[in-house]
Amino acid sequence: MSNTVDQSSFSAALKTLYPPGTMITDQTLTENPLWGLVPKETDFYGSNHPVPINTQQAVGSNTFSYAQSDQHAAEPRAFLVTTVDYYSLASVSGKTMRASKTDMGAFVTAAKWGVDKAIQKVLKDIARDLYRSGTGSIGQINSSGLSTGVFTLANPTDAKHFFYGQVLQCTNGTTDGNTPRAAVGYVKTVNADTGAITVSSDAVGGAAATPTSWAASEYVLPRGNSNLALTGLEGWAPTTAPTSSLFGVDRSEDPIGYGGYRFDGAALPIQEAIVTGMTRAGAYGATITHGFMNNRWRGALINALGAKVTYADISDPTGKINFKALEVYGDSTTVRIVADPNCPAAKFWGLTLSELCLRSSGEAVSLADYGNGEAIGIYNADAGEMRVVSYLQLECAAPGWQLNCSLAATI
Repeated sequence: MSNTVDQSSFSAALKTLYPPGTMITDQTLTENPLWGLVPKETDFYGSNHPVPINTQQAVGSNTFSYAQSDQHAAEPRAFLVTTVDYYSLASVSGKTMRASKTDMGAFVTAAKWGVDKAIQKVLKDIARDLYRSGTGSIGQINSSGLSTGVFTLANPTDAKHFFYGQVLQCTNGTTDGNTPRAAVGYVKTVNADTGAITVSSDAVGGAAATPTSWAASEYVLPRGNSNLALTGLEGWAPTTAPTSSLFGVDRSEDPIGYGGYRFDGAALPIQEAIVTGMTRAGAYGATITHGFMNNRWRGALINALGAKVTYADISDPTGKINFKALEVYGDSTTVRIVADPNCPAAKFWGLTLSELCLRSSGEAVSLADYGNGEAIGIYNADAGEMRVVSYLQLECAAPGWQLNCSLAATI
């Protein structure tokens, strides 16, 4: 028996705490409903995964000769989906490892704390990005710009994605997805109510200062995330009709069928905007089963419905996590509307959830295993490191059956 806690025993302890197949359900938080409810598969193999789609029809006519001469076979398309990567690391010092030799409980607590936080970080990033386009941005500076390192987000509800010590970059220009500027900002303070963020330009905990060239209306993102996030709902069904390709499919051929159904209900009362959007998407063929909204906007919907409000309890696919859903009648089924703090402001997502899949290579979130267990020694430090990883992508087999409904910005 070894006199020290070596890599093998370190890994064994972690494997006992996190047996395969349990991490997703054990670590899923009720504040991430879309993450909890979206169907998941763990069979992403190879360099890409084809998602076939066909919105075309064969040519026909009431006149046989024209039916014969004009015939044109429907040509299916396929999104060749590729995965993106998410990482978060947790380290335990060598001193802590040695101290655990006579007190395994203390060691396990330290390791579990670090790994839990790393798991939750990756999970929260995925839950956030499920609603976004894939550019990696987590907020936009409002039109007032910055003053001594302080800026206010265009959507204050995005403040939940910022935290002390976070290292940020800013897009070079006001287009989401632009190459980020070299200067970075280190988050000092976050005002979740007003959306005001204070950053330092030199180090974590440094004096408040504006990073070089950061400007009004530019997008902010964690360092290293530029255009590397998963393609979320805004990517599959953007607010503006798409004219570009996605995963090899030219969406300009059919901006709805290949690029989602969108409805601008910003000028309508909230309940009217949602019902009208769902009705129009239903006329296109969508069978919307679930709706997702930011908490504040769902609260406004509840107030608007008054005594007509009814609720239902719904569960994630494992049956372990429950969500309280607001029931609204759609065209052909009851739509369950859930509050999700990750959902951007002034937005209602009406989803045909069965046509979505979060497909990953292995478990959606897991401890990395390089063949010798999940813990590895850090070559230049007296510490062991655990790596939480995710290789996945959101797939959509029917973009035209997903509703992107814009709501009033002020409630």
